[in-house]
Amino acid sequence: MNQPENVAAEVLDAHAKVNELFEHETYSSEDKQEILRLLKILGPLLSDGDPSAKDSFAVLRVVRGHLLKRPRGGGEDAVTVVAEGRGDWTGWVDLINDRIEAAAIENTARVIRELGADIVGVMEAEDRLTQQRFSDTLLRDQDDTNPLYPHVMVIDGNDPRGIDVRILANQDYPIQTIRSRVDDGPVGNRIFSRDCPEYWFRFPEGSALAGQPIAILVNHLKSKFGGNDETSVRRRRRQAEQVAKIYKEIRNGGVENVVVLGDFNDTPHSAPLQPLLADTDLTDVAEVTPFDDGDPDENRLGTFGNGTKSNKIDYQLLSPSLFARATGAGIFRKGVWGGTKGTLFPHFDTVTRQSEAASLTTPPSSSTSARREDVILWRISATPGTSRKTRSHAGGAPCAIRSARTCRAWTSRSSPVTIPGWRQSGQPVTDGQQPVLQTRRRAGLDRTTP
Repeated sequence: MNQPENVAAEVLDAHAKVNELFEHETYSSEDKQEILRLLKILGPLLSDGDPSAKDSFAVLRVVRGHLLKRPRGGGEDAVTVVAEGRGDWTGWVDLINDRIEAAAIENTARVIRELGADIVGVMEAEDRLTQQRFSDTLLRDQDDTNPLYPHVMVIDGNDPRGIDVRILANQDYPIQTIRSRVDDGPVGNRIFSRDCPEYWFRFPEGSALAGQPIAILVNHLKSKFGGNDETSVRRRRRQAEQVAKIYKEIRNGGVENVVVLGDFNDTPHSAPLQPLLADTDLTDVAEVTPFDDGDPDENRLGTFGNGTKSNKIDYQLLSPSLFARATGAGIFRKGVWGGTKGTLFPHFDTVTRQSEAASLTTPPSSSTSARREDVILWRISATPGTSRKTRSHAGGAPCAIRSARTCRAWTSRSSPVTIPGWRQSGQPVTDGQQPVLQTRRRAGLDRTTP
């Protein structure tokens, strides 16, 4: 049940706020009234909700205790909150998923296959098995014998909706070590909204950096959705400070090759991101020369909307040793529906309307659904002496995608090693009838969540 943008925005906002209220140690009378109001918007007020119901956006999951009292035969006004705080019950609200048409899934896979990244970072991922099915089914080699990305990993993060970050890697890059950061910060006030996992690899034999370690940090910082108030700004800065701290710890340990990538939900000159962008020696791939923004007619460096410069909120940051090897970078837009009529920039012939795009570049209308996954692809050439340019998918830019991402970035490395990177909006997959079926939140808005 895909919804117009104003309805979708209200639902996503209600979902985020009610789950935040649930975490309050004590529920004030104002908290209780607000919980009831938000549950009415979402649907599970008179009952816990039915995922198959067409008039409901969410379900209430109660694991222990009681949140509500619903008098038999009473209406909405009779429902009361009986829990006095977080300690009285355990539970949350889940948004209901809608199916995404198969063409969008296929085009997402097409972008990944065409760019041929060795390592892929994904934002807003669901569970590992869903991601594994997508990879095993749609991302296969030319002989259809083996998956292109046999290494798939998702670590459950702090988001109660299960919106996490993940990594995909090809056969040359088996994951060596994983370190989660979900527990950074005090209990009840964790730093990361999701996680900032460290994925460690080693360059394969035959590459110029053979045997050397490389650490990739995948991020999805606090969003502005629901209002960019001071609390949101402070948390995003706190997260950026922690990512910078983690990066410096890795570098001080003698590791030269580090990538920090993800949806940072803020612009390059914003105050919250300065601890990461200004106070470290990391450099974004958008600074690589030459840089092709993927649009032959316009200057588009942004990573969502229609890709304007002011809409850059996604990044691929490289440590000095990696940035020094960059020979080119850019944005790949062929999986994106550009503008309202799809004519803003060239796209695949398999993208015939906005709902078939691998990533949305304008806010969806009532005819589009909206659960998106952000994907960042990063390629490292394993063959010394090669310098191959690869591109990243448009839909987010340097490439990432957001709410209407439009770009992807790619970076290629010269002789010592080629490292093209790109980011794109991907989607989760699950289906009963088809080998892989994609889902999107019923709210119908392609936006990041707080």
